[in-house]
Amino acid sequence: MTWVPVDSTALSPAVDYTFHPRLMTDADETIRVMGPTALASRATTHVLMGNYGSRPVQLDRRTPVADGVASQLGDALADPDTDHRFGLGRPMSSASVQSAAMDPCAWTSSADTEEVLDATVASPLDLFENVDDPAASLTRDAETVLVDDHFRVGVNALGAPHPDVVALLRRHEAAFALDGRPGLIKGEEMPITLQEVAQLRSEPPRRASPEKREAMDKAIEQLLDWEAIEPSSSPVSFPVLMVRQYNKWRFCVDYRNLN
Repeated sequence: MTWVPVDSTALSPAVDYTFHPRLMTDADETIRVMGPTALASRATTHVLMGNYGSRPVQLDRRTPVADGVASQLGDALADPDTDHRFGLGRPMSSASVQSAAMDPCAWTSSADTEEVLDATVASPLDLFENVDDPAASLTRDAETVLVDDHFRVGVNALGAPHPDVVALLRRHEAAFALDGRPGLIKGEEMPITLQEVAQLRSEPPRRASPEKREAMDKAIEQLLDWEAIEPSSSPVSFPVLMVRQYNKWRFCVDYRNLN
């Protein structure tokens, strides 16, 4: 195993993350790169990786080697316990492995075909979903009043909303998405700068299961309703992808081959 340098500057500075190294392999599985899960932060500079295949590999610069997820309550970093051992038992015989590989039940998806699509399928990816916020319980228990039909503000000892907070919210009302759409959308919010040598070519759509196709159609209809996207007359097209986050589908577009 070896320490692979990583660029973690895109991570939030005050957040602890759990790094999940990716399993990378080639077609004949002579390369098998993987690593242990670890706690890390923006200050992390290296990730421990190992090649368990039969052929050496040289990773190109900027190769994604791990996924970072905001750590949850209970994740802890500790020194290894040298007195603790795990008994792995006897390995399976080659005949047992072959028998298990030929069993069709082992390769049948157990996904619920009756899964109901979430209404937030077009919402942005949330890296902190399912992460408990200590302040969340405080806001639920705090006494608040509704101001201007938009803002829920805590009250002072007299039962009135804090005037300084109300004044601050009103002064910056344009910073909030009060029209029901996720995020503040004004004009062209995501320009893509093309390189001079970039060749614009359309990419064919990717094949998708009926479940993914239904999620795509629902996301596109929602984004059109929000006026976050509009029909394009460009001769260049890029495929739509659906990324699963926990039990939800998230909508994205693959622009990786643009430049």
